[in-house]
Amino acid sequence: MALETTTPAERAALVREWTDGRGADVVVEATGVKAAFGEGTDLLADHGAYLVLGLYAGTGTVPLDPYRLTNRCLRVVGGLGATDPSAHRTTIRPARRLGERLRFADLVTHRFPLPATAIGAAGSGEAVNAVVQPTT
Repeated sequence: MALETTTPAERAALVREWTDGRGADVVVEATGVKAAFGEGTDLLADHGAYLVLGLYAGTGTVPLDPYRLTNRCLRVVGGLGATDPSAHRTTIRPARRLGERLRFADLVTHRFPLPATAIGAAGSGEAVNAVVQPTT
């Protein structure tokens, strides 16, 4: 089943299937789409963490049930980028250690050399997750 053609309910069912019904321990929202917030929190297991990394511009609100948040011991963490030097320990090192096994490179849809045309490709919707490589 191609994930891009599934419904939120189908994606939730897949996560439950992959986690023996528990839900995900960590969900990373990096799309920049405000509407993804509710779906992401629905994928969490009890005591799960939801990392919101993609909403860097704009304004708006989304519904959030505080009882569900506290009763399930969920954590919501937002971040725009690393401002703390310890971020290397908590993000880069685990990503380097787990990246190959978890196939992080498969998340990149396009790679652009400098000078980059990534902004135009991302703006047109052609590139979903683009990486600009300063050297080839």
